[in-house]
Amino acid sequence: DKLPPCVRIQELDDKTKFRFYVKPLDRILSLGMKKKLKEEIKDEIKEGEIKHPCKLDLSWSANHGGGFFRAVVKEVLRYDNGTKLKFVHRVGQMQCKKDT
Repeated sequence: DKLPPCVRIQELDDKTKFRFYVKPLDRILSLGMKKKLKEEIKDEIKEGEIKHPCKLDLSWSANHGGGFFRAVVKEVLRYDNGTKLKFVHRVGQMQCKKDT
């Protein structure tokens, strides 16, 4: 996605600084979905049906490794005819000194 991240720095009492970025989830989901729908409109979904999915599933996940902690959200639009459109968005990242 092309939405710029908001970079933040959190300083602890011991002067340790954590740099991380976040993105506004509502904007990420709406902009990402709009772009993806334009790119990946399936033949089995008619133009009018695109705007009327019957179900929206959201799932969150996070991963750490290689000195970073990353957060993503996955959304799945499900239609009455069984078609699914899937989107995955990176929504946050933080640098870590070590993996725990």
